[in-house]
Amino acid sequence: MASLSEAATWSTRQIPQARQFSRWRDAVCDTHLAWDMPNRREAVFDASVRHQNISTARLIECICDPCAGQRREREIGRANDAYFGVLHLLSGREMVRQGGREVL
Repeated sequence: MASLSEAATWSTRQIPQARQFSRWRDAVCDTHLAWDMPNRREAVFDASVRHQNISTARLIECICDPCAGQRREREIGRANDAYFGVLHLLSGREMVRQGGREVL
């Protein structure tokens, strides 16, 4: 039987506006993999993330204001293990670029 952890939830709603985006960047790097996410001009950033481990897999739900990020050699080099990701978009839009290819 697969082991199931309790779901953990995190949100920017209780964080002072000036620190919301930087804390979001930290949360994404903690729940996903390391990302380079440039600072935004807007002070308010509404976001939440919920994650749960199911055996060796991690299910992550992210809801956030628009943002951008990239994984370059520096960020990729922080992970020692191989990863496989599946992105299932429930609403909104997301653009993914990799190896000269782009998908919206």
